[in-house]
Amino acid sequence: MCGLFGISGAPEAAKLAYLGLHALQHRGQESAGIVVTEATGDAFRSHVGRGLVADVFGESVLEQLTGDRAIGHVRYSTAGGSDIRNAQPMLAETRRGPMAIAHNGNLVNAEQIRTDLEEAGAIFTSHGDTEIILHEFGRLLSKSTTRVDWIDVLPLDNVECHDWYDTGANPFDPQFTTQVQGYINNYLDRASEASN
Repeated sequence: MCGLFGISGAPEAAKLAYLGLHALQHRGQESAGIVVTEATGDAFRSHVGRGLVADVFGESVLEQLTGDRAIGHVRYSTAGGSDIRNAQPMLAETRRGPMAIAHNGNLVNAEQIRTDLEEAGAIFTSHGDTEIILHEFGRLLSKSTTRVDWIDVLPLDNVECHDWYDTGANPFDPQFTTQVQGYINNYLDRASEASN
């Protein structure tokens, strides 16, 4: 179980993501991370570290995380162990632009997908299954004709990743996520859980 928080359209998105992650701290205490960008998506800024949200993010760190879009993650490892290389959100450069992802859950066929990707030449830097999703999105994006300029939260649980690719299903469709959407001061936010 991990905690995810995302917000878009907020001038101080990192600070709101910090508060969201603090509220979700019970979902993971191994590591915390935030990635931010502007609406243009040209540059992503990231900070991840081991420990509790308040220990990972001081005021000076949050001041460096400028942007109006942010995703954050608190980790409780269920796949890949507590190695800092598995901390999220994870970043990747694609030929269509940078991409960041935070993931909650386990891919039921992660081992087979990873083996297939490695046999095709993929290189991994982590031991978790989130990086597999990055590779799969990279394959989808390689067929895209437009630049990627988005940042999103994907709290997918036990989804067979190849189903997205092989069946032509659209993983960006809200039907494929179990996220909670709401608004904070007119800014769109998403979290892995919400209170009533």
